[in-house]
Amino acid sequence: MSQIVKVQSVKAAAKKRKWRGDNAWGYAFIAMALVVYAMFTAYPVVSAFIISFQEYRPLGSVFIGFENYINTFTDSLFWKSIKNTVVYTLLTVPVTLFLSFAVAILILPLKKRTQTAFKAIYYLPAVVSGVALSVVWLWIFDPMPSGIINKLLGLFGISNLNWLGPAPPRCSRWY
Repeated sequence: MSQIVKVQSVKAAAKKRKWRGDNAWGYAFIAMALVVYAMFTAYPVVSAFIISFQEYRPLGSVFIGFENYINTFTDSLFWKSIKNTVVYTLLTVPVTLFLSFAVAILILPLKKRTQTAFKAIYYLPAVVSGVALSVVWLWIFDPMPSGIINKLLGLFGISNLNWLGPAPPRCSRWY
């Protein structure tokens, strides 16, 4: 009988040790991740689920039970949208995968330089939108009088500001 008590006390001691030392730091780091998960994922999902049983009104919501779900599942537009989503997914995903693999297999036997050129041409549309956005952004915040924001501020008598340059000395303590 004393051996059983010893085994149980060893297990209890192991449980106590589990919360100390290196394990405690692990639990602390996991706790932070769980708090962030709860704030940005679990809470909105639970809140949306609760709200789905209510009818929204500007001065307060009213509980209506499953009426929203009944209205949704009896609406023909809902089922049409589900059908469109399924058809789109079942057609688009395989076709896109097939075309991607076909292009990869076609450029595989080519020389390294030709492969690189084809990859650059293929990837160019993804890069062009970011470059265009950067150019527009620079045009908006141009420090010269030709910048859109500086032109608008000039209408009110405010001098040009260097929006994308270093902060003025009076702002250095903010950093």
